[in-house]
Amino acid sequence: MQQLLAQLFWLNGEVPEAVERFLDTVPSYQAAKREYEQAARQIEAAVGLPAYEDYFAKLADFGSYLQGGYYAFGLGLRQELIRQMLG
Repeated sequence: MQQLLAQLFWLNGEVPEAVERFLDTVPSYQAAKREYEQAARQIEAAVGLPAYEDYFAKLADFGSYLQGGYYAFGLGLRQELIRQMLG
């Protein structure tokens, strides 16, 4: 059951693509993305590529748990089930 839920919610490649297509139509998202990319280049220049990539990978991993949790709560799943999925 846990694998099935993970497949549906986290490993579904269609969801990120659909979200990206939608967000590309939102002007404020496009502006935020440009600002983020500029800041990322500045940080990378300051700390070096290996440190930046390590930080970004850890931030992305952490963020995926937060995003998954909010998504699951939005679907009305019980908290115990969410803990099992994220565990």
